[in-house]
Amino acid sequence: MTSMPYGVYLEWGATDCELAAGFKVTGNVELEGGVEWLTLAGGTHAFASHFGPYDQLKETHGAIMEWCRVNGKTMTGPCWETYPVDPGAEPDSAKWQTDVFYPVG
Repeated sequence: MTSMPYGVYLEWGATDCELAAGFKVTGNVELEGGVEWLTLAGGTHAFASHFGPYDQLKETHGAIMEWCRVNGKTMTGPCWETYPVDPGAEPDSAKWQTDVFYPVG
C-alpha cells in the first residue's frame, strides 16, 4: 500500500450508492477474491478538504457541486474521497480530514 485509503462513488442513487474502496499499490500484485483494478481520472478537479465527522461530508460535497454549477463545470467521472487522518488513531472526529475530489471539465 503506497497511499492513504480512498472511497470512489461509482454511482449515486436516491437512497444509496455504489462505492469502491481502495489504495494505491506498487510492484506485482495478484488480484483475487473479487478485487479489481480501478484508475482514477486525471486532469482538472474540483477539490475541498473536509474537517470533521464523516456524517457531515454531505455539506462538503454539496459545496463542491454548487461551486461547479456557479463556475460552469461538469463532472467528468466519479468523485472520490481520501482519508489522511486515521479515525482509529485520532478519536476526536473534529480532527478528521477527508479530501474530496470531483473530476471536472
